[in-house]
Amino acid sequence: MVTLQQLNYFCTLAKFLHYTKAAEALHITQPTLSYAISELQRELGVPLFEKRDNRTVLTHFGEAFLPHASRSLEAIEEGQRVVANMSLPESTTINLGYIYSVSFDFLPRIVNSFQHKKENASVIFRFFQGTKNQILEKLNSGDIELAFSSDYSGNAIRSTPLFTQELFLVVPTGHSLTLLKDISLEDIRNEPFIIAPHGSGLRVFVDDIFRAAGMVPNIVFEAEECNAMAAFVNSRQGVAIMPRIPLLDTYNVSVLKITSPPLVRDISLLWKEGRTLPSIAQRFRDFVTGSDLSGYCAAS
Repeated sequence: MVTLQQLNYFCTLAKFLHYTKAAEALHITQPTLSYAISELQRELGVPLFEKRDNRTVLTHFGEAFLPHASRSLEAIEEGQRVVANMSLPESTTINLGYIYSVSFDFLPRIVNSFQHKKENASVIFRFFQGTKNQILEKLNSGDIELAFSSDYSGNAIRSTPLFTQELFLVVPTGHSLTLLKDISLEDIRNEPFIIAPHGSGLRVFVDDIFRAAGMVPNIVFEAEECNAMAAFVNSRQGVAIMPRIPLLDTYNVSVLKITSPPLVRDISLLWKEGRTLPSIAQRFRDFVTGSDLSGYCAAS
């Protein structure tokens, strides 16, 4: 019978492909590791590793077995987390991630509405603000349970659209584009462009709309979040596409609507596929997805 310990040793050796390094990572001796792998191969009846030019490599049997072994270990770890959570008093903390552009209006309103209910009055939120990629990493690692971000349809993450967020062209006050009644991407083809960094959902959105139009933006700066982008526009360094955030009113900028194509994106609630949420996080998820959000995001 294959044991969990053997699976753990196998996956660790498959990661390092070096007996000494794998044994050190497992805090066991190399002979112990070698014996465990030999017993696993005997149990399966096939070789999982082989020596090739003085290197340890996976055989084709090992490559086929690895994803199943990894999933088995992940399932056991998830089961341990579930049981551990069940044995503890109900947590009152929700670890919640979000992108910058929902932090001014939507986030405080939805959190306040949730906490306003008597049964949720003692709930504490621990927040993480980041780019979309940073949020996805936190969801996958379990550092956060839920997140508000632009929509995502990749593997291992569930996503429920909540509302649409309109994006605008932000230009310095007095820019010639303010004289146009209708603005298209063609009108900003040669403008110096300030853009969000790779890993941001806003960057993906802007890259996609330019690519669909057969255009490449003239990028002069990358800025980590919307406020920094607006500051560069304010200093007349270029133009930017972003949501309408309250801080725009404090800058010498004009907020213009692009009509061709219309710029809107979905803002969604995200959580890890297959991971059991703490009951308080489930309650918040149900509250958000079951709420009428029309009055929550007027400034988004």
